[in-house]
Amino acid sequence: MSVRGDVFDVRLRGRLADAARRNPRYAPRLGPVGPRAAQAMELVSGCRVREIRGDAAMILGLLDCGTGAPGDRRRPGPESCEVIESARLLGGEAVDLVLDCTRF
Repeated sequence: MSVRGDVFDVRLRGRLADAARRNPRYAPRLGPVGPRAAQAMELVSGCRVREIRGDAAMILGLLDCGTGAPGDRRRPGPESCEVIESARLLGGEAVDLVLDCTRF
C-alpha cells in the first residue's frame, strides 16, 4: 500500500495491524511516517486506527472496528497490495494508483 511516498506491507491479526515500511528513507522518524502507516492500515482494514506504536520501519496499530468483531467489518480490505503504476502531479502527490492486492 502506497501512502504519500511511503510503501507499506500491511498485515492484520484481529484488532491489531502491522505496517512494515518497505521503501528507503534517509533518517526516518515515526513522527512523519506514523500517520502514513496509520492511513495505510485504515485503507486495508476498513477500521479506524486508535493508536500506533513502534518505529519508522515497523509500526503496530490498534484498530477500532466498532461494535462488531474484526471479521464483521463493514469495509473489509485486502491484506497486502503492490503498486503497479502511479501517476503524479507536480509536487509529487500521488493522484492515481493501480494496485495488485492479495487477501490471505
